[in-house]
Amino acid sequence: MDIAVPHLNVLDLLIVAWFALVMPVQAWRAGRRLAKTPRSAIDMTARYRVIIIRNIVLSVLILCDWRWAARPWSALGFDIPIGLAGRIGFGLDSLLLAVFVWSLTRTLSADARAKVNARFETYRIVPQSRAGFRLFPVVGAIGGAFEELMCRGFLIWFFAPFVGLWGAIILSSALFGLIHVYQGWFGVLRAGAVGLAFAIAYVFTHSLWWLMLDRAVFNVHGSLLARKLWRESCVGSVGTAPPSP
Repeated sequence: MDIAVPHLNVLDLLIVAWFALVMPVQAWRAGRRLAKTPRSAIDMTARYRVIIIRNIVLSVLILCDWRWAARPWSALGFDIPIGLAGRIGFGLDSLLLAVFVWSLTRTLSADARAKVNARFETYRIVPQSRAGFRLFPVVGAIGGAFEELMCRGFLIWFFAPFVGLWGAIILSSALFGLIHVYQGWFGVLRAGAVGLAFAIAYVFTHSLWWLMLDRAVFNVHGSLLARKLWRESCVGSVGTAPPSP
């Protein structure tokens, strides 16, 4: 991976400053609000719309910035044509997708359902309404793609010339963890560990395509699983299924 000192512009610095300084603070404040609000009173629908728009705008800014600076797309992780490592990554994505589809079709035991529900309860961002569940998969797909573009593609490129490749991996993973501070400090550590694994995978494959797809599949699976459990809980409580979200 090329780690020559980049020619940075103002937009590069603004993007990094927003992600490294503003977004962690926003996530921390959101976490405090969620922690103080009863689970039954949380409605994330409006927040989902804000997150979707924000992630799209930041993604477009990164891509436009890259284009205006006339940088090679491969330096951002967009290898064209996709190399062997990237194609292997897509193969792994296919296996992951198959496993997730299978998991959504099987019936969970009462114990397994309780464990998954308890895990979702700690996140507190899982919706509890039809409107929320309509947006939740979109949040997951766009959010996963944006975070890979930002944390693996852009930030590693940005930091590597100054702190070395491994320093960039660690810094980008730490920031990835911090933007999940709304999940609590354990959530920060968990997200940081996931970010570290994805950063290492990115450095070894030099391809962002399959990682973006992987994160989108993973997040959408989680949202569909949450919707499935929500529908089952509605069936159990009133005897009939709720309208399809």
